[in-house]
Amino acid sequence: MNLYESYLYSWGLYFRVSQSSLPRTTANQIWMSFLSVYVIVLTTCYSSNLTAFLTVERAGVSMETVRELYSSNLDVVTVGFFFKVSLEESGNVYLKGLATRYKGLSNYQESYSSLIKGEAVLLETKTYLEYLIATDFTLRGKQSMRILKECYAPYSIAIALQKNFPLKKRFDKVLGWLYDTGILRQWFLNLLRSTKVSKKATTDAGSENSELEAEDAGGSKSIALSIDHLQGIFYIHLAGLIISTFLFFSEMCLCNESCRSRRE
Repeated sequence: MNLYESYLYSWGLYFRVSQSSLPRTTANQIWMSFLSVYVIVLTTCYSSNLTAFLTVERAGVSMETVRELYSSNLDVVTVGFFFKVSLEESGNVYLKGLATRYKGLSNYQESYSSLIKGEAVLLETKTYLEYLIATDFTLRGKQSMRILKECYAPYSIAIALQKNFPLKKRFDKVLGWLYDTGILRQWFLNLLRSTKVSKKATTDAGSENSELEAEDAGGSKSIALSIDHLQGIFYIHLAGLIISTFLFFSEMCLCNESCRSRRE
């Protein structure tokens, strides 16, 4: 089998077509061995993902910006009317439009039914929304509520000191270090984990929700395959190509030398 036939043989592997002949030279055999492993992994992953794509229903297109939220005609709900004033005073026309659909509630539980039905959105700080999603809107590792990517008004929390306080610069430096280390974020994530554990411990053991949460705690979360998981087989394929190419040229040199010796 020459190099041209080997390329045709390799294309047959991609389409899973059985071949009547096998490579005879050492270089082609090594190359086809590496190529066969590469093709098996690639075609199996492609077939599996294609089957999952055809059988599992994909989620619809979600909103990511304030403009898309305004076009959806959904109500904006939260506790109190603090955010309504902020929306009305905004220079963004879409945020002002959301102020007309603003509904103030007395507690967050009143908004749960409309959130689950997809009839309204909850306007709150990002940390509280992350806490709410982790504690009340996550079941068996699946979240039923998400956070809009675009933040309409970033708020900051500061420490008030006396005017001309001599240690203000040192306070700013220490607080900056504390924020840059990421320890505040880590504390918040630890709080979410401890809150979820405490809520699981207080739920009724005989209820259906507690059984599902216990199953979620002992189960494993599935991860979709990506190019990061499959890059190893590409490295193996590349190594096979390099080795087989080196052997091919070595055999060519040996053949040329043998032909020259016979002529002499």
